[in-house]
Amino acid sequence: MASIVTGRAAPVGDSYVRLRRLLPGPRERAADCSTVTTDASPHLFWITSRAAGTAALVLASLAVCLGLLMSTRLLKRAGGPDLRVAHEALSLATLVAISLAYEVPIRSLFERSFKA
Repeated sequence: MASIVTGRAAPVGDSYVRLRRLLPGPRERAADCSTVTTDASPHLFWITSRAAGTAALVLASLAVCLGLLMSTRLLKRAGGPDLRVAHEALSLATLVAISLAYEVPIRSLFERSFKA
């Protein structure tokens, strides 16, 4: 059976001071570390296309849910508002997002192929 060693636990402040002594200071780190950044411009068309596709999926889901809710006539019995305008706006926004999702990759393909 392993024995448990109990002793005086180091206060939190002491361990913090010991850790700060072991780590290099900001002046020492600045010479060794360089800033790493990622250039998003080559992937901007892909990111935009994915975002538009995701937005289209969410908007289409909301439009379908709203259409099903209107078709059940549950809201008409309860005296709810007429949601046809909201359903139409969601459907049009879905069409815009779908066209953007397809237009962005095609445009980037044409721009790459016609570059000199």
